[in-house]
Amino acid sequence: MSSLFAFVDTQTQDFTNICLQNGFIIFSVVSCIALQFIPAHYGKFYDSKKNLPAVSNRLGWFVEETPNVIITLYYGYYFWKESTNVNLIQYFMISFFFVHYIHRSFIYPFKLANTKKLPLDVMVIGCSFCLANAFMQNRSIFLFSKYSLEEINLAILALGIILFFTGMFINIYHDYLMISLKKGSSSYVLPTGGLFDYIASPNYFGEIVEWIGFALIVNTYSAWIFAFSTISNLAPRALQTRLWYKTKFENYPKERKAIIPYII
Repeated sequence: MSSLFAFVDTQTQDFTNICLQNGFIIFSVVSCIALQFIPAHYGKFYDSKKNLPAVSNRLGWFVEETPNVIITLYYGYYFWKESTNVNLIQYFMISFFFVHYIHRSFIYPFKLANTKKLPLDVMVIGCSFCLANAFMQNRSIFLFSKYSLEEINLAILALGIILFFTGMFINIYHDYLMISLKKGSSSYVLPTGGLFDYIASPNYFGEIVEWIGFALIVNTYSAWIFAFSTISNLAPRALQTRLWYKTKFENYPKERKAIIPYII
């Protein structure tokens, strides 16, 4: 792992992992193009008048995100029980993925207003994405990555950890700031505070930073594909969010960008 692009999981991959990786790349490109024209219809883009099948926000997000936790626990338990030479570095690497989804599965959904709805098709697509991604990340780390302390680039590892937790903080802080701003209001408000004063979607910005950090930490091809997929899905949504705010609020600050302060 001395070189940033010497991925540790690409030497001995099987057909399944290659299919997962290629499928993610195709999905990311297609969704990025589609989201330029059709916003994913959840959150502020949900139209209750269309009367589409939907579940409560809390149930929807819980069902969608939980597969990441279950699959990671399965792989962690299986390799701990079956391996004659447990590589603790693998557990260290996957722990970042696990920590993110513990919060995303068991804490974040229950902070949401239970009166809001998540369309059933969005939940099914999201759940399928999480299932495939959890398998891809865990397989890449536990099956195909041979980590050793001698080969780990400590500078890149440290940078990745800093980016991961910085991004996670930005993501969680602004998610909860948005939730608190909407409390007691029957409609959406123009968010202010924190990075909301500079960009429309700081929670998305934080998540992108977080998964780039994760990719630097684990240095697998699968993790970089996930980071690319995160960008391809969240960047178009941030642009659509900024446009939505500008349409809905006449006082929307013209200098406020979509997802990267002062740039985009």
